[in-house]
Amino acid sequence: MTSSSLNSINGQTKTVLVVYNVRYVYPVVQSVYNHLYCWKRYSSHQVVYLNIGFGFPLELIKDLDIDAIIFHTSFLSRRWIPEKFQEFLDQCAYLKRLDCLKIAMPQDEFIHTGILNQFIQEFGVNYILTCAYESDWDSIYDAIDRSRVTLENTLTGYLDEETVRQVEAMKAESVAKGMNTQSRPIDIGYRAWKAEYWLGEHGCHKVWVAEKFQQHPRAKNFKFDISLNKEDTIRGMAWFEFLLNCKATIGVEGGASVLDRDGHIRAAVHRYVKEHPNAAFEAVRQACFQDQDHQLGLACLSPRHLEACITETCQFLIEGTYNGIFKPWEHYVPIKKDYSNLDEVFSLLEQPERLASIAKKAYQDIVAPGAYTYSAFVARLDETIIRELEARAQQPSAKTNAHAQSVMRLAKRDEHCWKVIQSEMLYRQTKRPFRKPDDKVPFFKRLYLGFQYKAALKRLKSIES
Repeated sequence: MTSSSLNSINGQTKTVLVVYNVRYVYPVVQSVYNHLYCWKRYSSHQVVYLNIGFGFPLELIKDLDIDAIIFHTSFLSRRWIPEKFQEFLDQCAYLKRLDCLKIAMPQDEFIHTGILNQFIQEFGVNYILTCAYESDWDSIYDAIDRSRVTLENTLTGYLDEETVRQVEAMKAESVAKGMNTQSRPIDIGYRAWKAEYWLGEHGCHKVWVAEKFQQHPRAKNFKFDISLNKEDTIRGMAWFEFLLNCKATIGVEGGASVLDRDGHIRAAVHRYVKEHPNAAFEAVRQACFQDQDHQLGLACLSPRHLEACITETCQFLIEGTYNGIFKPWEHYVPIKKDYSNLDEVFSLLEQPERLASIAKKAYQDIVAPGAYTYSAFVARLDETIIRELEARAQQPSAKTNAHAQSVMRLAKRDEHCWKVIQSEMLYRQTKRPFRKPDDKVPFFKRLYLGFQYKAALKRLKSIES
């Protein structure tokens, strides 16, 4: 398809509305931010963003001439709390009525898939970009009309070109200071959330791989920086600085091996663990989901894996398919799922040249060609939007002056939402219980931060009115 056909249908520009939900977190993880704003950076379409975390400005949306809507994963992930997700759906009810192409980008397709299916049906979603393999589609999307909904496999995230350029500059600076991949001070660095048992055996490897490395008899011979604590999460470009200080990192494919359609397995596990706080995984599985583990094969390459390729940090990963992109012993060092080859893996830590060679190969095969970039992903989705609109014989709506005004005001709104999020988080942090006496925020600083936050909220309302 030519570039001119990408830019228009019958000579008219298309407008894509991206619906997302970000609030009460700042700064966001860099991979999440890149995923969210890839269309703004790389799409040939006119892209408008709507952060539903600050409400639904109906009057602005009504004046938009929308050709396609993308429901971002940050919006769909609110289904982890079904009652709250339903509130957001009620706010967005106007979007149900719009006869346009609707694309959903769900992730975590192992939890509350019932309400996800319901949303797809009620909002008339036509296209699903799923991280699940086709073998699991019938199980996950069992309540949708497959005759009118197209499913396409996608990665959970891609490489952002601007981020790659920034990391390349950071790498060059490290080399200029005399530090190469073999002389990095940390042997293994790792951050993950403490995955719960209800995710099944696959999901629990996030925790087990950290514990196995920390508990290995030879661990004392190396420098590890491994944490599962939320407080140790590293955000923004600081994550890449961390990786550039690590010879290697560990991990597993993202996903889960248990499908929990309505959250009842998760709730059962929480009850059981509360009553049996020292219960091991096998006891919990036997009690709560004995016959349901491994009925789901949701295992995906994650942004973390691609980010380690950029920094040329060697990866020790639980053996898997990694979307057919990573090959064992070429791009990563495979760890047996029963951890029976950890002695061999630890021996490799004594061979920094070998680690550097594997990391270099991963960079050359995965980063350098540019096949897994956001610009390539967005170009494919742009073509999908064109193709689907043509298949629907949907003519692009006329772009009125009111539309142009709404686009401008929604752009201002989106930019200001981030200012509110920042001021809101700074203010909320002053109200949390203090861990140390010297952590206490002075009264006038707290007052000033509160004033900034309220002023930012007021400015947001004025943009919408």
